[in-house]
Amino acid sequence: MVVLRHAGDLSGIDERIHWLAITGTVTTLDKARQLPRLGERLETAFDGIREDWWALGHKLGQTPSGRLAHAPTAAAYNCDLGLMMAWTRLVENIAAGPDTCLVVCDDPWVFRQLSNIDGVTAGSSPGLFAASLKWMLRGFLARTRFAVRAALASLMLRSTRKNIGNGDASIIVYGHPDSNTDGHDAYFGPLMKEIPDLKRLMHTDADVGFTQCLAADGRTAGLHGWGSPLFALGYIFQRWKPVAEDFAGVFSWLVRRAVAKENATAAIASNSWQIHCQDRW
Repeated sequence: MVVLRHAGDLSGIDERIHWLAITGTVTTLDKARQLPRLGERLETAFDGIREDWWALGHKLGQTPSGRLAHAPTAAAYNCDLGLMMAWTRLVENIAAGPDTCLVVCDDPWVFRQLSNIDGVTAGSSPGLFAASLKWMLRGFLARTRFAVRAALASLMLRSTRKNIGNGDASIIVYGHPDSNTDGHDAYFGPLMKEIPDLKRLMHTDADVGFTQCLAADGRTAGLHGWGSPLFALGYIFQRWKPVAEDFAGVFSWLVRRAVAKENATAAIASNSWQIHCQDRW
């Protein structure tokens, strides 16, 4: 059995049982009673959700905005949806066992996900409205900042477009500080020296000032330069907009969390802007 609580609701808990805290929840519980082999258990749970994660990612990626989101990629480096699914599986495994364990979770979405598991006795849920509002406002500010920066980058790098003509063979690279104007690229080495007509297009992640410096070689341009400044300003409202079916299924609260968390950033706007610039190039 699992006793589920948030960090502010731990009174009356049997101090003799094992416990674990998830999603970065901070507690003052006795470390000696922390669930043993937690890392190993989580790793096993993570392996166990692989197929479910792939299937969920595939479903979430079917909408136009979903194809721009990180969560549908089912990649651990850019989204923690898979990790949250692993925590869910771990709690399911514990709840199905004979021993009682305390799970402490302050994340309002994950808490609600875990509370639906058989064998879990949940206390009061952490507040959802304040967390949702915080992420929503953060997302609006992040997208506004990104839109303005993208529009300015487009204007500042427009002059570099002359360095790459129609049909020129080009490499598209990230903005690595070890690249220089002498024909060396951090990713492709001396390739530009070996192929004198080869051009270099700097990805939209590259620093604008650094791109301008490299453009002095007459063979480098910034991908931002092909973007439309007016189009960039529209990204203030670019969000992941899932359909009702995306929230169906056993991981409903984790999907809601993934959407809210991703919309708290400018990630989708950034992905869309890169596609826009590359299409125009």
